[in-house]
Amino acid sequence: METYYDVSDRTVLKWIEAGMPVEPMRGTGTQKANRRFSLVKCQTWHGTKTAKAHPSASLS
Repeated sequence: METYYDVSDRTVLKWIEAGMPVEPMRGTGTQKANRRFSLVKCQTWHGTKTAKAHPSASLS
């Protein structure tokens, strides 16, 4: 996510706290290593947040 959206790990953590979907993943290691994302689900989540923040954007 950091690379795709060119943001910091802190930003991704804020998105997760705000409800961005995280895929379950079995494994060991650090919390960061255990995060897996579906790009399609995250793009949809971002699009939904944008549409809610800017309702006129969906009228075009």
